[in-house]
Amino acid sequence: MGAAAAVNGTYYKRSQRRAGQQVDNAEITLEFTHSIYVNHNLFIQPDVQYVINPGTVQGRKNALVLGVRLEFNCNWFTPSRVS
Repeated sequence: MGAAAAVNGTYYKRSQRRAGQQVDNAEITLEFTHSIYVNHNLFIQPDVQYVINPGTVQGRKNALVLGVRLEFNCNWFTPSRVS
């Protein structure tokens, strides 16, 4: 599990408002991930992220991001046995 917050600074918010853009203070991301051991050569890691206030743009809907990471070990370079 993880959480992250990206907070806009005062100068950025001021410049965006001068340019006619409305921005909020922060974007918050909540993340849930877990590694699944399939065998000694394969791991699968699903990932779910929920982004609250994406891009700090007012009126933008929250986002659900789904992903998967595959880790495959080819085991090409095994040490040779010494007799």
